[in-house]
Amino acid sequence: AGLLRRDNLQTALKMVKVGYESLYPGWLKKQATLGKELDFEEYCKVLQDFRYMYRDIYRSNFCFTPREVKAYEESFKKYGLDSAGRLPQSKLADLFESIYPALKWDPTLKNALRQCIRKQDAQAKSVEFSAFLRALRAFEDAEADLLDQDAATVAKGFGLLPGEADDFMDAFHLCRCGGAAGVNAIPSATMRKILYCEAAHQAPMTFQQETGLYQIFQQLLGPPGPLRLEEFLQHVRHLREVPEADLAAGKYRKVEQHVAPPPPSNG
Repeated sequence: AGLLRRDNLQTALKMVKVGYESLYPGWLKKQATLGKELDFEEYCKVLQDFRYMYRDIYRSNFCFTPREVKAYEESFKKYGLDSAGRLPQSKLADLFESIYPALKWDPTLKNALRQCIRKQDAQAKSVEFSAFLRALRAFEDAEADLLDQDAATVAKGFGLLPGEADDFMDAFHLCRCGGAAGVNAIPSATMRKILYCEAAHQAPMTFQQETGLYQIFQQLLGPPGPLRLEEFLQHVRHLREVPEADLAAGKYRKVEQHVAPPPPSNG
């Protein structure tokens, strides 16, 4: 009793962290002395090994997860590599725009990318995948620095804690880079509790209500195009005006501003 069968080890590791699953086959081949069953202490040792492996891979890949690296590598290959497996410099901008569509219209993002490519030595006639990842990491870090500059103002204006402000700015980053399509990448908790400001005492949203919430925010953002922070803040304010009872319809209706009639004249 209390032992973990080796056949169930991969599932147990996946329950701790999904990313561990991809490391399991290679790790298992090196385990000549692994028994058919593991006690808790042995399992903890295996778990520690996986944590170290994942950390080392994460660091060596410029702080991208294995899943992210795989997705970026597939995109990298789509743009036509030379015989040495490098991407022509002329196609680098197209690759970045496929990941961040807002680069097509946002001059702030374009300038940040230009500086990162120059600083990360990614200006050669052809670029290796590692150089692309390095430039991408520098670009994302530069974007995070820009967002941090506005986080304090947003926290004060919306009454957010520092961690909530970070989540709010992450949502803005997703929408600025992907337009309305970026809305789908916003985590559910961020959408409900931070952007919509769902009251803690209210009953949890239904699936239909949460789906409608995403649809309404997409309608507010509109077609892809430049998105300034001030505009995003205004869209969030409009989102918060939508009664929870109306969310399931998934359609935004502008709240009418009721203006008081002028007082009757004494004349």
